[in-house]
Amino acid sequence: MTKEETYDTHVYVEGRDRPLSVRMHTDEHSEVCSIRFGSSFTLNVVTPQDLIEFSIELDKFAKRAYDLHYEDDILGAEKGPNPEYSSWSQIQKKLDAWDEACKEEYDPEDTDPVRIMAEEAQWKDPNDPVNW
Repeated sequence: MTKEETYDTHVYVEGRDRPLSVRMHTDEHSEVCSIRFGSSFTLNVVTPQDLIEFSIELDKFAKRAYDLHYEDDILGAEKGPNPEYSSWSQIQKKLDAWDEACKEEYDPEDTDPVRIMAEEAQWKDPNDPVNW
C-alpha cells in the first residue's frame, strides 16, 4: 500500500461565480508536491522544503495585500507604510505579550490541591451530567 497525502480545498478566483477546486497531493515514491487548480493548471513543486519556502512567501504576500486593501484589522491596529507597524505585526505583538503573561502566571511547582480544585471547579458546567 502506498503512503500518500492528499488535501482538497477551494479558492475564490476572479471571473468565476463558484470557488475553484484545488487538490494537493504527494506520495512516498516522489518528493514532488502537486497542486492542481481545477482542470486547468498543476503546480509541481520539487520538494516539501521548497513547498514550505513557497508557502512562507505566499503568506508574506497575503499579509501585505491585506494591509494594502484594508485600513483596519480585527484588533483596530492602524495601517502604516512600514511593515513593522502593519496590522499583522500589531497582532503578533499582542499575541507575544499574551504568551508572556500566561508564562508568568503558570508555576509548575505550585501543587496546592485546594487552589487547583477551586480553579478546576470554575471551568465545570454544573448542568453537564458528567459533573453530577
